Amino acid sequence: MVSLDEWMKDYNCSDSLDDYPQLSLDLSQWKTIDFEKVIQKVEENWGHERNRFSTALCHYKIVDNEIYRKCYGEYTGFKMFVDSVMTSLARKMVLPDMEFIHNLGDWPLQKKTEENGVPIVSWCGSKSTMDIVLPTYELMESVLKSMETIMLEMHTASGKTHVPWEEKLNKAVFRGRDSNELRLKIAKLAISRPDLINGGITRYFFFDKEKNPATVEHLSFHDFFKHRYVLSVDGTVSAYRFAFLLAGDSVILKSESDYYEHFYTQLKENFHFLPFNGNNLVKVLEKVKTEDFRHIIKNAQQFVQENLQPFNLYCYHAKFLKEYAKKLINTSKNVTNMEKVEKFDSNRQENCNCPSDKNSRVHAEL
Repeated sequence: MVSLDEWMKDYNCSDSLDDYPQLSLDLSQWKTIDFEKVIQKVEENWGHERNRFSTALCHYKIVDNEIYRKCYGEYTGFKMFVDSVMTSLARKMVLPDMEFIHNLGDWPLQKKTEENGVPIVSWCGSKSTMDIVLPTYELMESVLKSMETIMLEMHTASGKTHVPWEEKLNKAVFRGRDSNELRLKIAKLAISRPDLINGGITRYFFFDKEKNPATVEHLSFHDFFKHRYVLSVDGTVSAYRFAFLLAGDSVILKSESDYYEHFYTQLKENFHFLPFNGNNLVKVLEKVKTEDFRHIIKNAQQFVQENLQPFNLYCYHAKFLKEYAKKLINTSKNVTNMEKVEKFDSNRQENCNCPSDKNSRVHAEL
């Protein structure tokens, strides 16, 4: 099996941190990572018994290319996503011996205002936190499962034949649960201005259903693109659907936000998407009906093709492991009281007649 460096070279992954701007920003926060201090703080805070119902995270350790973990919290089911990515990587390359903490919730955990902040890996970041952000579980699951089942992934988002622009409804569309007050405002606007937006709440959980607009029917993902404009609105954190919407053939309007995913630093407002907030939404919706913003669709699709393909996401993880491992001090190979994560599913047949040439191997391994 090839080393991590050899794998990155084989698949033309850039070895420059400048090509991973969010990762570069995240890792620059620590000159060294003293893992004894990291695990001590984790176990005294988020991993403490008193927080078992409010947070969930896992301590992952790689020793001799085997994956081990110890999890904290009552609800740790999302460890399956981290397990899948880590074991997928370990089947393709020899990973460095290292250990890290992975947050299993959506909210980033380590506040910037705290002294001696520790590195925690999360799927979402925010302006007030310092977590290391990796591609979301939705993006990685779409890659890992796309060869086995029919599900939402980049190529289904961009490859289906959609309604021609001239036949699309000249309005915006939104669907989602009530996880943000802006979503409620949009649902109310859809009632008062149906000429601007087809929108509504599909399920209530956070707010009083009786005091807000009635729920509306769900739309399939591809039905969104029957409209010229699609709203991407934060829920409790970043709307993880945003990446898939960028691959479609409608103009994406994104709500302003303190939250971000790993690729947001590479996006440009009014080039890849149109920004809006609760105060200017009506103005933006009226503007898009009178001006031609179709160039933004091409820019967004090009971004997806160049930055959010499976090999991009694998390169991002490989680069994280390589650079993070360089900063580690005071680590241990002791895996006592840790559970080993098997590289192969015992219920899955792994006999494969895989082509030997590199180009074919990309698809076989992904």
